Amino acid sequence: MPVLHYTVSFEVENLSSRNCGTVRRIMWLAATSVFVTSSLAPAFQAPTTYRDHANRFSITVPVGWRIRPLGDSVQVVRGDSYLSVLVFEHTSDVSALVAVLGQKMGNKWQRFQTVGQGKSTLAGFEASTASFSGQNPRGVDSVLKLAGLVSNHTAYVLVIGATKTDLPKVQDTLTQIEHSFSLLGTGKPAPEEPTPTLGMEVTDLSSEDAAGYGLSGASGALVVNLDANGPAQQAGVDLHDVVVTAGGQNIDSAAMLQQVVQSHKPSDSLQLEILRVTENGKVEHKTLRATLAAAPRPK
Repeated sequence: MPVLHYTVSFEVENLSSRNCGTVRRIMWLAATSVFVTSSLAPAFQAPTTYRDHANRFSITVPVGWRIRPLGDSVQVVRGDSYLSVLVFEHTSDVSALVAVLGQKMGNKWQRFQTVGQGKSTLAGFEASTASFSGQNPRGVDSVLKLAGLVSNHTAYVLVIGATKTDLPKVQDTLTQIEHSFSLLGTGKPAPEEPTPTLGMEVTDLSSEDAAGYGLSGASGALVVNLDANGPAQQAGVDLHDVVVTAGGQNIDSAAMLQQVVQSHKPSDSLQLEILRVTENGKVEHKTLRATLAAAPRPK
């Protein structure tokens, strides 16, 4: 008889940046799935090893956990528990970086507080650590741990999170994943690839803006600039539209929309759901499809 396993909705905090000057890239992902595992499946499955695209680090993904590569960020996820590896180039002060990241993430929590700070060892390097607790954006009591190191002017920060209810069940596994993190020492610059773009500039909504679009919270990405004949404009996006989903993912912020776009390639098709306030003050919901273009290379 098949054995049923259920994976309920989860939220994942992810902050990714190619340099420490863009620490505002915070990403929240949510997904729900139900899957069936047959009792005829092999009795043993081995964990897998993930290597990042630039061959800088590796990490072990246990059986039953999923890997989500997003640019320079990697998420290992199961249910409400996760471990993210974030990469920040041209960084030397990892203690300050860990403190800033903790503060940024805590802005979306309630009763967020620091419960510990110190030093540890990560991948054979001295690491700065910080631990926090509070209620995550869904109002669930949760814990958060950050551990960061610097090697060759590149910072690697592990973000580990779980609800307090799940923590006793996943603590050992999260520790194993953390200990499996390894710097490969043979990292080479990744081939320079075209950067995908929608050809528009977006920003976060204020609470007042959100109310004007009929949103209960300040989520979505407000369009404040459009490239002439860019992908977004050709798809029918107008100034002051609010992007609420992209590629099937709910958009909580401008940073999240940027992450979704960067997880694709130029020429990929991306479905956008937008809200638009008409001249008579009504809010319209539209579904558009844009074909991503390659962003111009800096001169």
